[in-house]
Amino acid sequence: QCPLRLELRQLLKHLRHPNLLCYREFLLEVPTNRVVAVVDLLQGPDLFGWLVRRQQQMQVGGPPICEEGVRDIFGQVLGAAQFLHGYVPRVTHRDIKPEKLQFVSNGESQLKLLGCCTAVIGGSPDAAGTRAVGTPLYAAPEAARSTSPEVDAYSIGVILHLCLS
Repeated sequence: QCPLRLELRQLLKHLRHPNLLCYREFLLEVPTNRVVAVVDLLQGPDLFGWLVRRQQQMQVGGPPICEEGVRDIFGQVLGAAQFLHGYVPRVTHRDIKPEKLQFVSNGESQLKLLGCCTAVIGGSPDAAGTRAVGTPLYAAPEAARSTSPEVDAYSIGVILHLCLS
């Protein structure tokens, strides 16, 4: 196992932002050697589930998705991404998609980080940053070879288009 992945897990435990899921601890599951995250309780739907329900409601005459609500959601997502990209070491998510945006009880949304995120430590990305990751539908064309914040901005733009179309 790459020691930087352990360092990345330690980093994730210390990231605190109102729109980032809080990772309390990471446990090693024996005998599979899988890492299990301990997080705060999540009670609301993710953005994908919310969009599916809204589309179903619209098909039976419900109101369209409110642009103001979408603006609020994306203000929160952009705030979380800006925090990650400005953190030292910089963290790039690399797999932002509706399933990773979780609504919580107070109406706020939180971005889940596990999976493909990469930290640029010591001027170069950790081992996860050297392989192709992400969900093709939301991934920037350069995501397979880049850990720059622009790959997250592209994904957020794709999701915004999905929400407003």
